Amino acid sequence: MSPILVLILSLLCISRAAVITTEKPKGCMYDGKFYETGIIKKTVDGDCVSDITCHDNGFLTHGESLGCLFRDLPLPPPPTTKEPELPPPTPSLWRHPPNIQKK
Repeated sequence: MSPILVLILSLLCISRAAVITTEKPKGCMYDGKFYETGIIKKTVDGDCVSDITCHDNGFLTHGESLGCLFRDLPLPPPPTTKEPELPPPTPSLWRHPPNIQKK
């Protein structure tokens, strides 16, 4: 065999060995565990639905429905039908004129 042919064959063998790769499994690490792609956790609390989703690229996303938007806001006070209390009147500094009767 010629040295050039041996060189070409050896390069082909080396390049085949270099092509061997290990494929990374698709999924995500969450809370110390590995999960496949898809919804990992879903919770429902009344109108509020939230979930954690694992994507093909290994990223996690957290999503919430519109029902979760107002759940932590305080409720407004109930309407009152009672009249508001007014402060006591202050004494007047203006004096009324004396009662003058016409004759």
